[in-house]
Amino acid sequence: MTRTPRARNLFLLSIGLLATACSGPSRKADVPFNFVDHLDEAEAVFDALQFRSVRKDGRLSSPITLAGETQSSLTPPLPSRLTYEVEIPPDPILLFSIGVTPLGDGPLDAPVDFFLHVDPGTGPQPSFSATIERHQPNQWVEGAADLARWAGRRVKLIFETKPRVDETTALQLPILAAWGDPVLASATARGARPNVILISIDCLRADHVGAYGYQRQTTPNLDRFAEDGVVFEQAISTSSWTLPTHMSMLTGLVPSVHGATKWEKLDRSVPYLPDLLSEGGYQTSGVASWVYVSQIYGFERGFHVYRVLEKPLASGVVDAALQQLRRKRGQSHFLFMHLLDPHWPYLPPREFLERFGPRPRDISDLQDLIARSQPPPSQKETEEIIQLYDSEIAFTDRELGRFFEALKTLELYHNSLIIVTADHGEAFYEHGHWQHSQTLYEEIVRVPLMVKWPGQGPVGRVTAQVSQIDIFPSILEAAGVMPPPTEAVSLKRYTDANRLEPAGRQAISEVTWRSPQATAMKISFRTEASKFVATLSGPVGDDLAVSELREEELYDLSSDPHEQRNLLPSRDMEKFHRQMRSFLDTARAVRSTRQGQEVELDEEVIEHLRSLGYVDH
Repeated sequence: MTRTPRARNLFLLSIGLLATACSGPSRKADVPFNFVDHLDEAEAVFDALQFRSVRKDGRLSSPITLAGETQSSLTPPLPSRLTYEVEIPPDPILLFSIGVTPLGDGPLDAPVDFFLHVDPGTGPQPSFSATIERHQPNQWVEGAADLARWAGRRVKLIFETKPRVDETTALQLPILAAWGDPVLASATARGARPNVILISIDCLRADHVGAYGYQRQTTPNLDRFAEDGVVFEQAISTSSWTLPTHMSMLTGLVPSVHGATKWEKLDRSVPYLPDLLSEGGYQTSGVASWVYVSQIYGFERGFHVYRVLEKPLASGVVDAALQQLRRKRGQSHFLFMHLLDPHWPYLPPREFLERFGPRPRDISDLQDLIARSQPPPSQKETEEIIQLYDSEIAFTDRELGRFFEALKTLELYHNSLIIVTADHGEAFYEHGHWQHSQTLYEEIVRVPLMVKWPGQGPVGRVTAQVSQIDIFPSILEAAGVMPPPTEAVSLKRYTDANRLEPAGRQAISEVTWRSPQATAMKISFRTEASKFVATLSGPVGDDLAVSELREEELYDLSSDPHEQRNLLPSRDMEKFHRQMRSFLDTARAVRSTRQGQEVELDEEVIEHLRSLGYVDH
């Protein structure tokens, strides 16, 4: 894009000038100041006409994703200056990232300079400068400014960005320059509200965790953690795979109601936990390790920082999560942390291969057995596969132990709400299936759920059935944010003998998949004593039109916990049919008012999903 003389003459654009900054009430100095959230208080200097030609909405901030990491960013045009008037807190820390990307196909035409100046009233003084060179586009570079000499003073902070070009040089492509997640805080302050940490371990069965009675020493660190909080013995997932279950945790809604699928993102009208927390004054970070909780499916919404790791070992996830916690010291912070290791293929690190028995002779053959969905030749193969799975759990547990110890060192453990759970379980051919996805048996839907509340919170065990959706209001309640109305119930209620939920509350689980011939759905209604499962089908590509009943199952969980004896057709099923029809009618009515953005997959992502058997279901 050729720069005209008009573009070189900067135009003063006022975005809520600080005319009343000195006369109005001043912000508490120890409250973190997120610059992206206060753009209406900034003075912006740039060529507005040129900017509008590139960005029609004229916004100076947006979530920017570079190298798998999304950061809520200041995105003024080049060149520009953004000026804020702020009070510098005691022991100040100003952390941020910088990054650039060309807007279009092609290289970065010029280096971009980033400057942060401090003006205490006597003129601008340099505090930070860095350059993103032409060979460094599409990646975040960490930055920090030393503001200690101005602690306790009211100053102007000036964020300046400009391309390194001269009068004879023209940029061939517009460049987007971003200040990622800039926050001013005090290193010695404490957040006014508790930190919240939500840890999800992919594919972790409850009955493979020591706190749930497993005999192998797979989870010594999780078991110790469980002693500091409450173990929910009957926690039920809302589905059998990653995307809908995590959306249930973050919306308080079952999949048919929240509507996030492989094909459609969550509609913007659906209240979303990171949005609610960030609007309520929390800093929000996410570290994930799997495409189905990535930006492709809209999970970054409402997060100040959301990172999806390219090589998602638990050790790397823990390192990235601790980096975010250190970066957000002194701030009320929500951290979402997703670990993938127990997911197939089961390939534990070398030092864990023989943790629970001799190394299997041919691990590749075992993995192929699962990939081809073939029955095990003998019990020996099943046991070897479970051994590998348990070893993956043990590795994850070791890294979580390191995470918990770091929390204690950082003095963040005691006063944080920490929730550890799983998105769903895993099958080892108990009902003719490996892995997960298209069944709703107990090995899939019964998940671990352990909650440590801030301070001297409740401890013990809860035998009543709870749902994955209950995580949503539990977090909002602890954060002091009013939850929107849903069917979800705060888990704290189950720890109060005077506020127990009535017996018979049902947990709904469901899974929908498509084939060239039809759309299929399984849906289950579970109480503490029984479970009804229906299999439905409908027109191709229409998740809301499944209505033809193809199969029914009913199990007495008190006498048949492994679901080996289908009680049908020996009982009157009309009450279950009425309940199912009522639920589906309600879900269709709600979903018909929403239209989420279509999911777009590139060939690299499709091939990755195909390698794990996900594309065709």
